[in-house]
Amino acid sequence: VLDRDTVQRAGGAAAVLDRFATGETQALIGTQMVSKGHHFPRVALSAVLAADGYLAFPDFRAVERTYSLLAQLGGRAGRGSVAGRAGIQTYHPDHYAITAALNHDDAGFAHEELRFRRAFHYPPFTRMILVASRAADRAVGEGALTDFASRLRLQDLPPDLRIQGPGPAPFERLRGEWRFQLILRSQDGRGLRLAVQAALGSLPKR
Repeated sequence: VLDRDTVQRAGGAAAVLDRFATGETQALIGTQMVSKGHHFPRVALSAVLAADGYLAFPDFRAVERTYSLLAQLGGRAGRGSVAGRAGIQTYHPDHYAITAALNHDDAGFAHEELRFRRAFHYPPFTRMILVASRAADRAVGEGALTDFASRLRLQDLPPDLRIQGPGPAPFERLRGEWRFQLILRSQDGRGLRLAVQAALGSLPKR
């Protein structure tokens, strides 16, 4: 097994990979780190379980990350003289990230992903800034970002500005802190940056 716990043990990851490379172990099970940069010529089969995990994540890059992960893992098999096969477990077999990964279709994936991002005003068709707050007290963290949003709306804003939030961040509470975020999108990157800087400058000094 290759996971975070294995990596944290002295020599743990290296020992696991050495046993797999020499054939002492015949299967390597792990988290996403299994897909990163390993070269094992004898591997003929790779598989991804629950490949949909990233697709539902509230981040516009989630589909791109899903495709990248699947493409990398699929490339772990068939790197030697033996032909390779890749299997993907998914509840969305018709999703373009899944079908493109299975067909090694980089161009097809890029076409669909750019179409999605254009329709919903995501980069590279806009510039985006994420403003975040973290606090041990939930009301303090939420209030700080709400105050910032109010100050932002008093600035000279780009006419096409889209404001999402403020609202809870993914993993709203992490390591004892409450996390909130405000997402701003505009084609005018400079105007967006200046408005955010002005709003930050108007906050009371502590």
